[in-house]
Amino acid sequence: MVVKTMDITIEDSDTVAKICREADLTPQKLVDAYIASLTFLHYAYEQARNEGTERRSFGEILTKLLKQILSSTPSNLDVAP
Repeated sequence: MVVKTMDITIEDSDTVAKICREADLTPQKLVDAYIASLTFLHYAYEQARNEGTERRSFGEILTKLLKQILSSTPSNLDVAP
């Protein structure tokens, strides 16, 4: 599936513009990087699930990851939980 457009709010648009500017990325490259990260995470999840070492759903993993991201600051990004 190819998505050519996305609907985002003006507030989100401002944030995306700031992130792109500070990371020197286009919005397309930002989304591509996000999808690439999720693809890698899902691949690792599927491997662990097939080996029987992962019992959580992928949705649960994403929820926990989001909680970790929301509690992160630039000063604690290098600290492993």
